Amino acid sequence: MNRVQVVISAQISDLVLNRVYLQAARDAGVQVIMDAGGTEGELPGVKHVLVKLDEKGSALFTEGEEAIRQPIIAAAEVIDTTGASDTSTAAFVVALVEGKSKEECMRFFAAAASLCVQVKGAIPSMPERKTALDALQSL
Repeated sequence: MNRVQVVISAQISDLVLNRVYLQAARDAGVQVIMDAGGTEGELPGVKHVLVKLDEKGSALFTEGEEAIRQPIIAAAEVIDTTGASDTSTAAFVVALVEGKSKEECMRFFAAAASLCVQVKGAIPSMPERKTALDALQSL
């Protein structure tokens, strides 16, 4: 069975040390997905950038390819946005690790965010996988 390994590197105050860890992971053959965490300027070696545009949706920019834009999936009611960004990022990574197309990753990202904002609180609002898949089927 082929296993894809992913390291998600969130904000680490020491960007130099962070890059050392990321390079070590890459050298070991680990697929690395980096959360730039508000970093300004260029990120050397980055070929994919996922941009969250709040109510305007999101966009995935891949070097040498057309951008993939994903509108939001409207929530029946927005109760609490806490955790929506983390939830959607996690959903994107799950879909990517499972070998889904970039378009499918973006749709799963949007579905998870839509479900998340309909529940109060960060942890309770994270939808289960089946709930997110069911939401996509209903579109």
